[in-house]
Amino acid sequence: MGFRTYDLNIKSILQNRTYYTNQEKNFVDEVKSTVPENTTILNLPYDGSVLAFSVNDMQNLYYKTLSGANESTESKLIRSDLRNIASNNDVKLAVKSINAQYVMLLDRGDESQFNSIAWGTPGDPDWQGFCIDEKTEGFELVLAQDNLRLFKICY
Repeated sequence: MGFRTYDLNIKSILQNRTYYTNQEKNFVDEVKSTVPENTTILNLPYDGSVLAFSVNDMQNLYYKTLSGANESTESKLIRSDLRNIASNNDVKLAVKSINAQYVMLLDRGDESQFNSIAWGTPGDPDWQGFCIDEKTEGFELVLAQDNLRLFKICY
C-alpha cells in the first residue's frame, strides 16, 4: 500500500486532484448504512473506493486491493465482464460464489490522469466489467449522488 499512498499524495499535490473526496467519503457512509454488513460490494478500486476500506472501515468491499499473481478466476470474470451479468452465466456464477449483491462506483474524475502503476490507464480492458450505468441490464440503481452510484445486482 506504500506505493499507492505515495502516488496518491504526489498526484494530489502536483495535479490538484483528490482521489477520495469528502463527498465520496460521505456517500460511502450512506452505502454502509444501506447495504447489509454480510453482503459483498463489488467496487472499482481505481475510482478511490480502495480507500473506503481504511478510511470508512468498509469491510465488505471485494476489491480492497488487487495483486495479479494470486487473482481468482471469479475476480478476472468480474473485472472484465461484470456489465454482461444478464447474459453471461459464468459471470452470474462468479458473482454468486462471492455473495456479491451490490456494485459501488465513485467519481473517476479525469481518467487521463490515471497513468501510474497505482492507477492503471484509461479504458483499461481489464476493468471494462465496471462500465455500468442506469441502463445496464442486470443492475438496479439504489443510491445516486452526482457521479456516485450504488447498484443492486439483479441475478
